[in-house]
Amino acid sequence: MSDDERDDAIAARARALLDQSVEELDPITRARLRAARMRALDVDATVRLRARRLAVAGAGALGLLAALSWWMRGANGPRALAEGFEDEEILAAGDDLELYDDLDFYRWLEEDGAI
Repeated sequence: MSDDERDDAIAARARALLDQSVEELDPITRARLRAARMRALDVDATVRLRARRLAVAGAGALGLLAALSWWMRGANGPRALAEGFEDEEILAAGDDLELYDDLDFYRWLEEDGAI
C-alpha cells in the first residue's frame, strides 16, 4: 500500500467516525453547535468589515497627507516652507526678543561686513 492510499484510507475512516459521532448527538446539542457556528461566522464577517474600513481610512489619511504636502510646497517650492520656520526658531531659542527690535541696525552691520 502506497503512502497516498494509506492517507486516503485514514481520511475515510476519520470522516466515517466524525459522521457517526455527529449522528449520535442529541438535537439540543446539535442546535447549540449550529448556533455557535453561526455566531463564529458572523464574528468573522464583522472582523473582515472592520479590517476593510481600517484599510480605507488609512488610505484616505495617506492621500490627505500627500495632498497637504503637495499644497504646502505650492508654487514657491520647499524653500518657502523652510523659510517659514525661521520665526519659529527665533521664538523657540528663548533669546531676549528685544535684540530683534532694531533689525535695521543688524542689516547695517551685515552690509558693512561686520557680521
